[in-house]
Amino acid sequence: MTNLKYIFIINFIFILGYTKIKAQQYNSNLEFFARQATSWKIECDTQSIHSSFKPFIVNKFSNIIVCNSDFYNKKRDCNLSKKLKSRWIYRKLRSENFLEYKSSKFSIIVNPLLNIGYTKLAGNDHNYFINSRGIELKGHIGKRISYYTSFYENQARFVPYIADYVRQHLVAPGQGAVKILKDDKFDFSRAEAYLNIKINKNLCLQFGHGKHFVGNGYRSLLLSDNSFSYPYLRINFAYKKWKYTLLWSQYQIFKTAYYNYHNRKYSAISHLSWLPNKGFELSLFESVMWAGNTPQDSRKLNLNFFNPIILSRTAIYGLDNEKNVLLGIDARVKLYKYARLFAQFALDNIAKKSEDNNNYAFQIGIKHYDLLHNKVPNTSVFVQAEFNYISEYTYGNEKILQSYWHYNQPLTHPAGSGLQEYIAIFGVAFRDFTLNSKLFYIKNNANKEDANFKNSIFMPNITDKNIILRDNNQETADINRKILKCEIELAYTINPVNNLQVFASWSIHSLSNNYTTLSKQKFLSFGLRTNINNYYYDF
Repeated sequence: MTNLKYIFIINFIFILGYTKIKAQQYNSNLEFFARQATSWKIECDTQSIHSSFKPFIVNKFSNIIVCNSDFYNKKRDCNLSKKLKSRWIYRKLRSENFLEYKSSKFSIIVNPLLNIGYTKLAGNDHNYFINSRGIELKGHIGKRISYYTSFYENQARFVPYIADYVRQHLVAPGQGAVKILKDDKFDFSRAEAYLNIKINKNLCLQFGHGKHFVGNGYRSLLLSDNSFSYPYLRINFAYKKWKYTLLWSQYQIFKTAYYNYHNRKYSAISHLSWLPNKGFELSLFESVMWAGNTPQDSRKLNLNFFNPIILSRTAIYGLDNEKNVLLGIDARVKLYKYARLFAQFALDNIAKKSEDNNNYAFQIGIKHYDLLHNKVPNTSVFVQAEFNYISEYTYGNEKILQSYWHYNQPLTHPAGSGLQEYIAIFGVAFRDFTLNSKLFYIKNNANKEDANFKNSIFMPNITDKNIILRDNNQETADINRKILKCEIELAYTINPVNNLQVFASWSIHSLSNNYTTLSKQKFLSFGLRTNINNYYYDF
């Protein structure tokens, strides 16, 4: 990691020394429905945008997107008196940042962050909750440098199926390593930050600690925001119909409590996007995973890690090298004004022996914005259908340190590999109200203890059937796990500037196999939150 730190410092000093002052930029919101609203508004109000690599670094779109919110309506509360709307408490609750200072040379914005929720499980007297408190600071220095930082402190008692996952993986999904407390409670914290520097109209540099998402679906089979935040350096270069993104990241894994010991690994990602017109985008993706130091093995990153030319590392190492190269294609097609077809393909390995299988994944889906075609005032309807397929052993590697995961969670799909998934999403926005529903059906293979049975990327890839099927019992080994998750949520947006919402939701989670239903949990939740993150509990 030493070399990577030096590159961060050198780039920062160089740019601060030679950059003149020009326009502030922030990362767009990664939350799923806000992400769809952002894409739709930008497509409606501008000529074209490269939408595959997220978050967007917002600059010329800042007049469309008000801070983190993409549902801002300047006519909110138009029937209220001017005297009431001018009061400090009203403005802070309904339409302004909590604290804000702006000048031509410097600005700072401060907002509280919350996720306080209570959950009641059917047939269970226990109280389940999430209690997250945090703070967000952002602003600009001059006109080319923008900054952002946030911190959350969390305590939670999760419903049983999530708590089982947390105890197994030692992390709260997407939210960091946990301390296990008494009474099935967990304590965890997380922080994110970045410094963004606009060098000129074509080139932008950002480094920080956060997440990214590649693609246009609910899932990403290339890189998603499913796992915990990580240190990164991101460079964007745009020229006419092309956009080139470079992302260097550091990941961590641990087998026992995080605070005892953890191993580091590094990834180098190249992403090239072509946008010939407003209705079509095609992207090429390459990722290479590099192992870091361990107590048993000292490794140093070589110069190829910083090689900025896409596909060059694939040409050097090949797909079956221990570096674990992942190639991908992402596409988005405009069917007509309101509808988009999207697809994604990932290739992890090509079989060299007849008894081996190719390791790959693909996605196909369709989304429709504004289903009512703007015929009902102040109302927007969004629908999306998606299918994901990931073959067995995809994203894994013979060396665990080279597998495609971070903080004990996959960097792509929460359920790992060896799966088929069907997703249906429906959302309605009316003024400050939103009604959203999600339906997931996942079918994959269960793991045998101490062996990687096709879907786990946390174990070494072992394809020898004599090792996997130690008891030689095919019936015992080939168990299909089926997951059904349904969620309906009603939310009211109090303040669209930081997406402060009150919400209530009803969910059902069912886990079964070939023979029986293993668990079925129904629960009702409600609470108060600043809705700017995705939390993937649909596994």
